[in-house]
Amino acid sequence: MYCSISWLSDDVQQRLKKSVRTFVLLETGTSLLGIANPLSGYSPLFDDKLSPRQKALEFSEWVSAYYQHGDLSLRDISELQLSQGGHLLSKQPTTQTMTPAELESTASLTADLKYDTLLIAPDFRPVLEAQTNALLFNSQVQQAWGKPDVWCLYGEASVWPCIYGSWYLEQRSNEIFFKILNGANHFFIWDYPEKTVNLLEKICTNNELENLDF
Repeated sequence: MYCSISWLSDDVQQRLKKSVRTFVLLETGTSLLGIANPLSGYSPLFDDKLSPRQKALEFSEWVSAYYQHGDLSLRDISELQLSQGGHLLSKQPTTQTMTPAELESTASLTADLKYDTLLIAPDFRPVLEAQTNALLFNSQVQQAWGKPDVWCLYGEASVWPCIYGSWYLEQRSNEIFFKILNGANHFFIWDYPEKTVNLLEKICTNNELENLDF
């Protein structure tokens, strides 16, 4: 919708422009941004050695793990844990702490294989790249929205595509606000709901921005 605001009627555009003041990007990975992954970057979804069911099971653990990356302040890809093996985990993956009922109510172990992998397939990457450029770097689109603040939040213990994707945005724009969430993984909304809501409230109300603890 953000990229297509010009398709809406004038009165709807004006209401959105008046009401929406902040956009928050949560854990924006490389594939959804439409940017190429490093060749050494591993994902179970594209591991041909795994069966479809194994891919789904491996993905749920891989994406929800707590990784001990290197010095993220260097913004150097060599500091990220990219490979399949040898991960240093700071704590148990989120999905392993959930009850079967919780996992069943919040995730599908087969949907990723049917839909998500199609969305992030190489042939679809130019579409997502164009969407990213329109969303974040098209001045006409930003003006139509009234130039809202844009924030990008990512966990310091998250899976590598979300950190690498955030670094990519940071290199391209000095108008996006970035916040690294200390000790957080990709599932910080589930593991730290109260802290997440408090943080989002401060960001969206433009309140206590000098004290954005997590």
